[in-house]
Formats: sequence, structure tokens, C-alpha cells
Amino acid sequence: MISSAQFASSHHSFWSDCFPALENYVRVINAGGYERSFNELSWPIAPLRSALVSEVAFCMRRHPSLTISDAFSEAKIRLANLPGVPVDDQQLSSDEAKAATDLAHRIGIMAQRIAGNNIPLQYDPLFSGCGLLNHSRGDIRTTDVIIEVKSVDRTFRSTDFRQLITYIFQDRSTGSSTIKKLAILNARRGIFFGAQLSDFVSDTSGSNFTDIQNKFFAAVGSGGASR
Repeated sequence: MISSAQFASSHHSFWSDCFPALENYVRVINAGGYERSFNELSWPIAPLRSALVSEVAFCMRRHPSLTISDAFSEAKIRLANLPGVPVDDQQLSSDEAKAATDLAHRIGIMAQRIAGNNIPLQYDPLFSGCGLLNHSRGDIRTTDVIIEVKSVDRTFRSTDFRQLITYIFQDRSTGSSTIKKLAILNARRGIFFGAQLSDFVSDTSGSNFTDIQNKFFAAVGSGGASR
């Protein structure tokens, strides 16, 4: 069994066959095809602490009643499950706490802008396992939108979109077909991009989504959800 992130970052023949124009699509976005909500955030954070601060921000947004200390404890638990992410017991400095608070605010504002005013946001949505894929949790979704949250200094990558599409495949494996839009936000850079699923498929693939979905099920060895 593998994670959705592992599938999104591997299985290159599947991705190149099903979404041959994805790399160029992402280049166009990074050349200015995104929308901006905020200026880039000042980031006086040591690189080895960046992932922790970003995770604290997500925990604060997910549970607004959490104190910084509680969000720090939850973030450490969440990051402990991720390979290659350094985590220590040193509490956040004042600069780190401010950065986390600013990021949490941005995540909420940007996600709501993508989803629409007054649309409830579900954090950590669960997606069923499918064939060789374990069940997984996304970042944010509504009934019809799936949002990937980044808080990094890099541009968007094709693997970001692969991750979103993998979640949609997993959702479809249960018989659901409610997700109609995908989006990525980068809270640290203050930018986001969103597209209707139908437009994304049209722009990145020479096939239709049903055919691609069938190829996905064949690739993971399943025609439906697994437990």
C-alpha cells in the first residue's frame, strides 16, 4: 500500500500518458496565470523550522480556538508521520508565532475566496483507499471544491496538481462525483490558482475524465474503494 502523495510523485508513465500537457500548464500559471490575495509574507524563519511553523498555522486555522502552544503540540504529532521532516521540542519564538498567526489568517481568507462567501470549509477531508492506495486526508474541501494548501517560497509544481487529481480519483472510487473544481493556494506567497475540473482536463489531457479515471483504477488495481 502507498500514500496518495507517493502515487502523485511517482507512476510517471500514468501521469505523462493521461496529462501530457500538465508541465506546460503549470509553467503558464507560474508565469502569471495565478491570482493574488496578499503580498509575499516576510519570512524570518530558519529553513529547518519552516515546515513546523507552516503546520502550526494550518492547525490554528483548522481549530481557531487552539492556543499557539496547543497548535504546536498538534503540529508535531502531524509532522511525525511524515518522512524527512525535522521536528524538535523547541517552542516557537515570537517571530515564528507571528508568522504562524499570519499564515493561518491568510489560509482562511484565501480558501474562503476560492470556495465562495459563507461556504463551509472542511479541513482534513478523508478520502477512501482505492486498490494499492491507502486512505488519505486532503487539506480543505467543500461539497464541490478541493483545495491544496502550501506555505512555501517556491512556485507551483505539477505534483501539486497530481495530488489534487489523486484525491478526486479516490473520491470518485466511492461513487461520488461532487468535486467540480480544484485549487491550490500558497499562503506564504499570497497567491492561488483555481480551475473547473472539466477545464483542467481539457487543457492538460487529450482524453476525457472518465477514460482517465478508468486508467487510474487499472493503475492502482481497483474498480472501487478499499478499506
